Amino acid sequence: MIRRIQIACRTLFNRPLYALLNIGGLAIGLAVSALLFLWVQDEYGYDGFHQHADQIYKVNTWFESGGKKEYWESTQGSVGPHALESVPGVEEAVRVLNGEREFRYDVGGKTIFERENFYVDPSFFKMFDFPIVKGSVFRDLQSVVITESAAEAFFGKEEAVGKTLLVDKNKQFTVAGVIRDLPANSNIKGRIFYPMGIRKAEYSSKYWKGFDDDWGNFYIFTYLRLKPGIDVKQVNAGIDRNWKTANPGPEGFNFGYLLMPLQQQHLYRPDGQPGQVKIVKSVAMVGIVILLIACINYVNLATARAHQRTAEISVRKMIGASKAQLFRQVFGESAIVFGTALLVALLLIWVMTPFYGQVTGKELSLSLQGAALAKSLGVSMLAMIALSAIYPALKLAALEPLRNLRSKSGKSGGWLRKGLVVTQFAVSIVLIGSTFVISKQLQYMQTEWPGYDRENVFVAEAGKMSEHKEAVTQQLLNSPGVKAVAFAGTNITYIDNSTGDLDWEGKSAGQNTNVRYLFVNEQFIPALRLEMKEGRNFRAGKADSAGFVLNEEAVRVLGLKNPVGMRFKMWETQGQVIGVVKDFHFGSFREKIMPLAMYYSSAGANLFVRTDGRNAEALAAVEGIWKQYNPDYAFHSSFLADTNGNLYLNEKRTSALFSSFAVVAIFLSCLGLFGLATFAIGQRTKEIGIRKVLGASIPGILRLLTKDFLKPVLVAIAVATPIGLYAMNEWLGNFAYGIGLPWWIFLAAGGMAVAVALITIGAQSLKAALANPVQTLKTD
Repeated sequence: MIRRIQIACRTLFNRPLYALLNIGGLAIGLAVSALLFLWVQDEYGYDGFHQHADQIYKVNTWFESGGKKEYWESTQGSVGPHALESVPGVEEAVRVLNGEREFRYDVGGKTIFERENFYVDPSFFKMFDFPIVKGSVFRDLQSVVITESAAEAFFGKEEAVGKTLLVDKNKQFTVAGVIRDLPANSNIKGRIFYPMGIRKAEYSSKYWKGFDDDWGNFYIFTYLRLKPGIDVKQVNAGIDRNWKTANPGPEGFNFGYLLMPLQQQHLYRPDGQPGQVKIVKSVAMVGIVILLIACINYVNLATARAHQRTAEISVRKMIGASKAQLFRQVFGESAIVFGTALLVALLLIWVMTPFYGQVTGKELSLSLQGAALAKSLGVSMLAMIALSAIYPALKLAALEPLRNLRSKSGKSGGWLRKGLVVTQFAVSIVLIGSTFVISKQLQYMQTEWPGYDRENVFVAEAGKMSEHKEAVTQQLLNSPGVKAVAFAGTNITYIDNSTGDLDWEGKSAGQNTNVRYLFVNEQFIPALRLEMKEGRNFRAGKADSAGFVLNEEAVRVLGLKNPVGMRFKMWETQGQVIGVVKDFHFGSFREKIMPLAMYYSSAGANLFVRTDGRNAEALAAVEGIWKQYNPDYAFHSSFLADTNGNLYLNEKRTSALFSSFAVVAIFLSCLGLFGLATFAIGQRTKEIGIRKVLGASIPGILRLLTKDFLKPVLVAIAVATPIGLYAMNEWLGNFAYGIGLPWWIFLAAGGMAVAVALITIGAQSLKAALANPVQTLKTD
């Protein structure tokens, strides 16, 4: 056995370049594909750690507005309790409500600000597997459950259960229990959990009789656990029926719920259409492609080298070696190559760990994720062996001794190798072209005019500054760097508040439409440099408290002709349209601009500040005034340009992913091409010498040597262009606004591939063309 291993090692490392190309290519392919599969595995594993994950569904809401369905992730607070009470098949119902602001905690002389505060039903800890490690669930409305990391932040090493938290300087809560930190691949987040009963006790409404019977406000996430085997459609119909019975709405108004499996909420949009799962599948495809390219390299180099071993194999056969013995010998050599590549791949994974986190946004811990990584590596390794180790071993074992001793052509398998090279470069060209398209779309979304001026504008929570709007505005306008100040109800980069409680002049029977809405003061439109299309902006004071400014899309959807001056009612406010602004993007470029109604409020929860470029001075001025009015809370702000950029984190990661792995793909392809060129040119040394003796020029020799290698690359361009155009056309279909798909982009990618291929084989070709023919012929 040891003797065989020694022979295999000697055979393999007798040609160090061959060994280096094979081991290097396989190790890179194995490391990169294993990391990608690990990411894919993690994405598909979201929320899968709950024992009853397959029985848990999230309730999404839909409305028909303007002839189209709109889907929301939130529901009314009444859905869960009524479903549990009256819908057969519902075993458990849980509501989760975000605290939506930063809470202040005073503990043992220190102050901590925390944003991850949630209100949940007690059954939260029963439905989901967030185990309580100390204490218990809520004992009363003055108790909380906190995570281990929160407990450490509040109390250090001391026991947390039974300790008191002073919240917002006026309420005391006792820690009833401590749970483990929620896993990173959980869609439900949080560090501090309060009983939902608190919100229930605080609830008041003139219209709805209680928190559990409010069918009009949508601000809670609802989860249902169903009995095994229950018909989900029947449950869906049951909760629909509850809503329509309690609050039927105006005639012709269509609405309902959509139950989504818990494990799909990370990968699919609220309407059930593919969302993140498209990216996950793309990444899985890239991983397979990288693995395939590495395998093709190995097969190409192994079969190209096969003719050099024909004499050895033939002699072994003639002295009695069986096919099985030869197969074991060649497969054993492959096993040594793959084993060495595996060790190098592990080293590469360790080196690439920081880069992996940067590109994917996930932390990779080899100690915590060792089992998952081992699984990913194991799958990749088995796939590699199945794809690339068996064929060369079978091919060498099947050589005919006499026939091959007579032949030195070495051309057997040439078409296969060319086909594999075509595959490698086609894949690389698709990846390069896709990277161009994704980068252009990303650049378009980040630089295209959104309909308002976001440069040098930052937004901060107003807190109690909103109660002193005029004084704060005057103070800020007198501060260095501040050009304009405005207040609004929410950030302009993401307006998701909507209502269908509308009436307007000319509304036809059965016409129901939802519009987004935004409270603004009179300075908002000029400060953000929104363009008025007709009518006017709000005026300060109560005169315009019943005025509305619509966007162009609202005018179109509502069917208004000459809208300025028309009657318009929202909720109980009967007023009129005073102006129309040109459409602007208050979400990402993925979604179409929605109808929007702005109405007047002298202040708002968000403060917008436009600077003259002296951002640091303006920020310092706002922070100083914030501390004056909100001394107990930390100051937070963000620039609109940054917030806008954060809307496209997924696209940025996809772009980084494709550009990084396009480089890996083209590198591996060139590695294989370089190996093939080295072997092929080595075979033709004598031919080149004779051609030079007969008068062939160096450029002529170069053309002769390079054209054979360029042909597969040119075929790859022809194959890759339609595939890439189709794939990117599908991807661009995810955006309501975007670039047109340039037809030439994959040809440009092909041009890059040709250039890289020429550089790869150029050095070997030039070396052969410059060689002394006399010396070559003497030594060949």
